Amino acid sequence: MFASTKNRWLCSRHAAANRRPRRRWRLIERLEPRILLATAEGTPFALGEVLDASRLAGSLSAEIDWGDGVTTAADASPSGGGSLVGRVDYSFDTNNFFDTQVKKDLLQLAVDTILSQLGDDLAEIMPSGQNTWMAEFADPGTGDSQTITDLQVAADEIVIFAGGRDLGGSLGIGGTGGFSVSCVDPLFCDTVSTRGESGVTEANSLDFGPWGGSISFDASADFHFSDSTDDLGSQQADFLSAAMHEVAHVLGFGTSRSWTTFVSGSVFSGPAAQAAYGDQGVPLAGTSNGGHWANGTQSDGQEAAMDPSLTTGTRKLFTTLDFAALDDVGWDLLLPTATVAGSHTYGDDGVYDIIVTLAGSGGGVTTRQLQETVTNVPPALVAADDQAVGLGEPFTIADVGVFTDPGFGASETFTYTIDWGDGSTLGSGSASIDSSGVAGAATEGSYDGTHTYVIGGNYSVTVTVTDDDGGTDSGSFQLSVSAALSVEIAAEQIPENGGIGVTTLTITRLSNDLSQSLTVLLSTDESELDIPASVELPAGEATVVVDVDAVDDDVLDGAQGVTITATATGFLDGTDDLIVTDHETLSLTIDTPTVLERAGSAATFATVRRNNTNIDAALEVVISIDDGTEASAAESIIIPAGEASATFSIDAIEDEIADGPQLVTFTVMAGGYISDSDTLRVSDVASWHNAAQPRDVDGDGNVSPIDVLLIVNDLNSRGARPLSVPELAAVPPYLDVNDDGFVSAVDALIIVNALNNGAAN
Repeated sequence: MFASTKNRWLCSRHAAANRRPRRRWRLIERLEPRILLATAEGTPFALGEVLDASRLAGSLSAEIDWGDGVTTAADASPSGGGSLVGRVDYSFDTNNFFDTQVKKDLLQLAVDTILSQLGDDLAEIMPSGQNTWMAEFADPGTGDSQTITDLQVAADEIVIFAGGRDLGGSLGIGGTGGFSVSCVDPLFCDTVSTRGESGVTEANSLDFGPWGGSISFDASADFHFSDSTDDLGSQQADFLSAAMHEVAHVLGFGTSRSWTTFVSGSVFSGPAAQAAYGDQGVPLAGTSNGGHWANGTQSDGQEAAMDPSLTTGTRKLFTTLDFAALDDVGWDLLLPTATVAGSHTYGDDGVYDIIVTLAGSGGGVTTRQLQETVTNVPPALVAADDQAVGLGEPFTIADVGVFTDPGFGASETFTYTIDWGDGSTLGSGSASIDSSGVAGAATEGSYDGTHTYVIGGNYSVTVTVTDDDGGTDSGSFQLSVSAALSVEIAAEQIPENGGIGVTTLTITRLSNDLSQSLTVLLSTDESELDIPASVELPAGEATVVVDVDAVDDDVLDGAQGVTITATATGFLDGTDDLIVTDHETLSLTIDTPTVLERAGSAATFATVRRNNTNIDAALEVVISIDDGTEASAAESIIIPAGEASATFSIDAIEDEIADGPQLVTFTVMAGGYISDSDTLRVSDVASWHNAAQPRDVDGDGNVSPIDVLLIVNDLNSRGARPLSVPELAAVPPYLDVNDDGFVSAVDALIIVNALNNGAAN
């Protein structure tokens, strides 16, 4: 029978007087920035960096600061972890310390974080028959000695019994379990005591192979249960830090024979630990309690996790020194890594400092600085097509140069030059950026060119574009310069009813030879304009001016763009444009000039007519009334397709107000047409007096001798007399010119005097 003693280590809470300022641990690889291969601007740059993940807790995340103001999340793919598995057993948690899944998950995170960095292969413990054993450990719920007979432990498995109780001020107690074993197969006894690791049972043990152990946490402590430190209170103890500390004790830190091998007085002299500590022994926390580093021991710029204290409000993760001690105890220390991958496109050339950051959800950050050189890519230019221009006439070639550039961003600018091939000063300026580029889409730009040739011939034009970094590209095209005609219309817009001479047309021959007369042919849209078919420029004359007449086509066709073209043998054509606006009208006629209020519905009718000849489509006409208290009509009327006019009824409105005759204006409107109006008089009663035009006896809208004759004839046949209220059908004529209720010679005299004085009313 083989047996081993059971060891426990009591970890003390950090005293308030010894609290240190809060710090966040960051592992920085202190190397010169690694210089990567150069890449070109606008080209996707893929980055894949392997970073040390050995001192990171929890799930990994990564980001890349690309050095150009852009930071992106990156993929983090871990690798290099060991196969050890920690099985946490809560069957002895009689005080129900682990009453939430969050607490259990945090303890498992602590176990997994450390075991993932150990590469040992542990043999399984599978008792059978007379091969029997007993696991011994401190009951985490009571502190008493506890045993389990024939505990089965799988290969590469560490069993940890966990719970909580009052520890009297200590945050946790953790230790390796003991055992007793009885076997008929010596291999079974060896497996229980060594888990297949060699050197475990030697006097100066250099290896360790436990089945597991137990951990108990202080039930009265104010623990912070989270894998994040965002809401860690200044007076709280971080549970993840305490848990990782106690897991290390289960794995033999301060509790194993192989640990004792390297302890001399108050110094630990394990070779890995000494190397991590600066090639010297590591001070321990007193000769009687040498299971911890001396309080405040530093590694990686932070307090080591395995000193005996934990500052409230802080998280302590494992350092290089802490892992080195587990290496000395006998664990095969791995170097877990993670590949951080991302892609980025730089919009401009330069040297960029890239910072790759790898972080653990439970704490720990690793960064690496890289340097990427991005080279400039010159723009790619396409020149305009070959073309012909006129001699002596200023011309503009739109998009004389069109270019693309893979670079993008606010710093991208472009300049251009144009060599017109005639020895003149180069055209130059800033090119326009028509479309700002982004990753995957090039910047697009262009520029125009304006010039005048004074000598005819064929010219090779060279266009060049240059980016802000000096990258350049050029192209060329051919220009044929010949004598040309210039056409200039005086007006930019005319109405189609403008008639004869609505504007003028100036024709100029641009040529160095004016010795001969020149016949110029003119052409245009004859449905809109009327111009001569040709004009003659006499010898010695360069210019002629002709009238342009508008053509009113009675067609509803809206505004028309019209081009006038001038052609002549040996000359390039000349053109100019103008707009001819439409002039189509509506006309409105009300059947009767006056109605009585009491006439009611359909008191009279009105007809609206469109003057255009293309009437294949129906037309909706809107009807507007300026006084809806006197008369009404439909809001709109439809002139049917194929019809030029439509009729609608007008209703008189009895307003029960003695307000005399009221004049109501009706207006008709439709899109593309000039509107028209007509008036209707609405009277309380019929009257012999024309209130609108008192001297207009016949109501035809005019004052003439006929109006005098109507009164004279009435007096001859019926004599002067008072007038009774007439029926509506009796008027006109409006016999009572002076509105005195009588018809007499005075009424005729008023009109005669008005006519003699030239008055119309």
